[in-house]
Amino acid sequence: MTTPLEDLRSGWERQQSVHEPDRELRFRLMLDYIEHLTDPPRRVLDLACGPGSITRRVLDRFPSAEVAALDIDPLLLELARDAFAGNERIRVVARQLAEAGWWEDLGRFDAVLTATAMHWLPPSALSGVYAGVARLLRPGGIFANADHMPLADPVLRDAADGMHAEYLREIFASGVESCDEWYRRAYADPRYEGWWAERERVFAHWTGELLESEEWHLGLLRRSGFERAGVVWRRGNDALVIAVRGQAHPAPGSSVDRAPGRAHGLEDRGYRRMSERGGIVTDHPDEHPSATEPDELLVDDLIDETRLPEEGPPEVRETADGVSPSSPEPPA
Repeated sequence: MTTPLEDLRSGWERQQSVHEPDRELRFRLMLDYIEHLTDPPRRVLDLACGPGSITRRVLDRFPSAEVAALDIDPLLLELARDAFAGNERIRVVARQLAEAGWWEDLGRFDAVLTATAMHWLPPSALSGVYAGVARLLRPGGIFANADHMPLADPVLRDAADGMHAEYLREIFASGVESCDEWYRRAYADPRYEGWWAERERVFAHWTGELLESEEWHLGLLRRSGFERAGVVWRRGNDALVIAVRGQAHPAPGSSVDRAPGRAHGLEDRGYRRMSERGGIVTDHPDEHPSATEPDELLVDDLIDETRLPEEGPPEVRETADGVSPSSPEPPA
């Protein structure tokens, strides 16, 4: 007999697989690329972990790996903590990705994985997430992001949206639970009275309307310190991006953190020049240009690997915040 929390986790897996028919394929490809691009990971970050779907698959695929599972949704964090209670390989962390320095105190990682979450962030916040992921990864570490990244061509994009909407209408007409229905059912449980209001508070600034193309994401990743980035799988307006961290990354307080600016003598000092079009890594949304505006960003403070903190999981402080893949109506 299953517990109420086990039932909620099972329902989560079902409805997510309905919304994303290729969900298992994307998960498998993430882990396949890690296996082919680097050594078996020792430390993995499950970013916007939900109830721990990616974490579970990492544990099964890489028996020696430890996982930090990070989210902000109070109920999803509760489900993750319950799922991995007593497992010393797992640390569940509450963290608000919109906050500057969200990545602090997490340690270093061999891989960072996320799915169906980053599109909820506004561009300025996503810039901070990509920059933070680069800081967390060791040189050569892997970042995998499976998410909504619309096709650039508007006719093809609309066709893909239409086909997916038709698929969902047909399957939900048969009585299958949707993501929004799952949230209403879960938060209506009297045990979680008041939790919906907390969820609304921590997600107040998320819109779910980030509809930038893959080129925008790839450019932002390269400016954030990834030497390689590419789309390795796509179906319609969903894609899987794999990025490999370079040998150096922006230091706190560098031009990446502040605002666009020109460094002097970068080539003479042997530093890498990063110049792309698109968004800027900044904590100020009004400083973030549109994806079509040209802007040059030169990183003038890249730190040597010997100055980075030593590898190892320090004690993690929990805050009150993170990211979740849906924003339904409040429960009745």
